[in-house]
Amino acid sequence: MKILICAASVPKFKYHTGAAHFAEFFQRVSGNKIFYLSDPVSLFHLLKLRNIGINIRKIQYSMKGVHSLHRRTEVYQPFTLSPMYNLPLLKSDFVARHSLTLTMPSLRKVLANHNFLSVDILLVSNLFLWQITEIVKHKVFIYRVTDDIFGFRRTPVSQIEIHKKMIRTADAVVVTAHPLFDQIKKVRKKDVYYIPNGVDFEFFNKSVTTIPPEYKNIPSPRIIYMGAIDHWFDKSLIEYCAKKMPEYSFVVLGLPNVDLSNLDVLDNVYICGLKKYESLPSYLQHANAGIIPFKVDKFIDCVSPIKLYEYMAAGLPVVARPWEELERISAPVFFAHTENEFCSQIRKALKSTSKDEYVKFARENDWSKRYRELNSIILSKLNGMSYGGK
Repeated sequence: MKILICAASVPKFKYHTGAAHFAEFFQRVSGNKIFYLSDPVSLFHLLKLRNIGINIRKIQYSMKGVHSLHRRTEVYQPFTLSPMYNLPLLKSDFVARHSLTLTMPSLRKVLANHNFLSVDILLVSNLFLWQITEIVKHKVFIYRVTDDIFGFRRTPVSQIEIHKKMIRTADAVVVTAHPLFDQIKKVRKKDVYYIPNGVDFEFFNKSVTTIPPEYKNIPSPRIIYMGAIDHWFDKSLIEYCAKKMPEYSFVVLGLPNVDLSNLDVLDNVYICGLKKYESLPSYLQHANAGIIPFKVDKFIDCVSPIKLYEYMAAGLPVVARPWEELERISAPVFFAHTENEFCSQIRKALKSTSKDEYVKFARENDWSKRYRELNSIILSKLNGMSYGGK
């Protein structure tokens, strides 16, 4: 089969998303041909001075054309003259309708040259790529909703109707969190399925003896955060804990999209930046606890935290603020409501002897299980059958 996957980022460029894991399984297990289409880049990205380096790299990556990730997997990040964004002019209906048609080179021609204007499966995990449903012929269209997308500052409210159209016209809608399931069932009653995020268990559970170079100057115990750093990241909470627990080292891995100057001045906070995906197990296995310091709101309530599973696959205890999805999956997490309780729970987590429980929880949530569930839905749609899942 030919499968076109539309997602938020290039595999392993910033973060290895669920869509990237599914692409690997569809290629490796079933031998399908995969074309992985990422969020378009534009000259507008150069105005984001905070991350100018990585945005230049993204544009350069786009200019090099289609990349062969594996023997049967090709990856492409288009360059658009009309980027969709929640800003004047860029949030207009015109931009929404032409973001993928005003690309250089023409996206349609790129897909035609690689024989992907007609596919068996169209899997869309990114609303910003919705127009692909009108460009590419497909037998089955799956809309995968991974967040409350209008909680992202980038997403124009004007796209709500497009989001609803995608929900209604897809052959099936897959969601990663219970609150998203509840939301979408208000728009569509049938063929809505809950498949949360997961973990590459073997990758994060493997023993890594090599210590990351930064850790040679970072004393234990090391409390690690790994992932996106945006408006939901509670930097004030980290600052509070770091000041109250100066004997602990707080390690932050990820690409900052917010100002972290309040943390950068603290002696026991180490902002290590974005790391290659292949190096992440080493950072986790030589840490002592993982934290998820999110500001809890309706947006976070819909988050299925990949980092939770990755922390636990490495055997780390996890401290987090409680939110709806996290509580509903019954994860063995040390929950903390207040700043002071967050500090107390970190101390408690470091005394934990339940590593086997964390590893077991992660193993039960491997991406292989998620792949089997998604593949069953797809095969049922291709064969005109009813799927027995949720």
